[in-house]
Amino acid sequence: MVVKANTLGETEWIHLTKRYFRFRYVNGNLQQSEFILYQSLGAGEEDININQAVPITAVAPLSVELDKSGLTDDGRLKVQTEGLNLSSLDTQAKTMDFVFHDKTETIGEGNLFTVGSFKTLLIEVYGTAETSELKFWGKSLSGTKRALRGQKVDDGTFATSTKGKSEAWSFDITGFKEIVMELTALSNGNFSVRGTAVS
Repeated sequence: MVVKANTLGETEWIHLTKRYFRFRYVNGNLQQSEFILYQSLGAGEEDININQAVPITAVAPLSVELDKSGLTDDGRLKVQTEGLNLSSLDTQAKTMDFVFHDKTETIGEGNLFTVGSFKTLLIEVYGTAETSELKFWGKSLSGTKRALRGQKVDDGTFATSTKGKSEAWSFDITGFKEIVMELTALSNGNFSVRGTAVS
């Protein structure tokens, strides 16, 4: 089956094999109506049971064969989408771990995090360095780096950078394209920044 984004149309005849389906539709504020398509057992013919009038028009039936290749492991119907701009970040789990800096001993931007559909970010900063400074940035659609205000988890203070270590910071990253944790100062040791993004 193919589903197209922002496309409405009449339902055509569908031949079903070994499945029962219940369809529901809503017409504005009117009460929800439903109809059921089912296959009669033993006769080998498809029957259709319609609860309330539903316009189903077609010159010829649309044949749909449902087999195991069209189903997921838990029995759900696989659907191909057309016209929907979905990236892998839109469909993955609700959290994702990311490493900005891993025991680095040099200053720099480190790894950039692509925001996608994620909305919040929690980072931990730690390391053996005697001194360090980490600046928080969000890159907008234009690619411009903009100061990103974070909230320190333990005391609730807000800042766009930190000179501390063994800290956790929380950020609202909605609308940004990329997140940068720029290490601008570092001496006598290493420094790590790891985070978890939540959609």
